[in-house]
Amino acid sequence: MDRSSTPVILIVDDEPLFLSSVVDATKPAHPDWTLLTASDGEKALTILRSTQIDLLVTDLKMPKVDGVELLTRLSQLEIDLPRTIVVSAYATEEAQNTL
Repeated sequence: MDRSSTPVILIVDDEPLFLSSVVDATKPAHPDWTLLTASDGEKALTILRSTQIDLLVTDLKMPKVDGVELLTRLSQLEIDLPRTIVVSAYATEEAQNTL
């Protein structure tokens, strides 16, 4: 996919309500964006291996493969990912120092 065309955004979070809220809030303002979701890092990796993503938004704490592990694996796989945002509902000093 050409980076100058419609952006493809992958949102990764283990909370289904958060995923649907982000999609529902974003779609009306940006109907041309492609929004993909994954409920954990493992599912996100499957998508990232097969789809050119322009922006990854990932939760920090998730079961199976968390946000840190997801970013580590992306680096190891040398997947071209121009932008990443890491979010967390846990505003602790430990979470801030993780990245």
